[in-house]
Amino acid sequence: MSKEHFIKNLKGTMYHQNLALFEFEIKDRQLISCHDLSNQKWWPMEPKEFGMSYRSLNDFFRRRVVQDYAMWLSDYLEGMGLSCYNFEELVKRNNGSNHLDEYWIRFDGIGAQCYDEIWTQKYPIYLTGTI
Repeated sequence: MSKEHFIKNLKGTMYHQNLALFEFEIKDRQLISCHDLSNQKWWPMEPKEFGMSYRSLNDFFRRRVVQDYAMWLSDYLEGMGLSCYNFEELVKRNNGSNHLDEYWIRFDGIGAQCYDEIWTQKYPIYLTGTI
């Protein structure tokens, strides 16, 4: 059975390597703020091509998280410190990175705080609570 793949509440700064692209906040499945920090330089495809919106950001994150039908999913979730599939938590725990490109999200006080840490952080990056 497919799980929900929607961001409900998320706040962070999108980066390409160490270049800050934009700050955003999603609350109750709505994009309530977005501040361009780079004149759209290096923005990922979804917001660059389709405009900055909740949908374009959610679609971006959908490409960055393991699917709920993936082989060995339970082992992956255990390694990430999750007991069940949770799309939003997976985005937070992997900093929105997918290792196929150089985009990632910096969250205040959790996970990687610079690009080099994306490759070196240990999982689970936190054990309890959410941001």
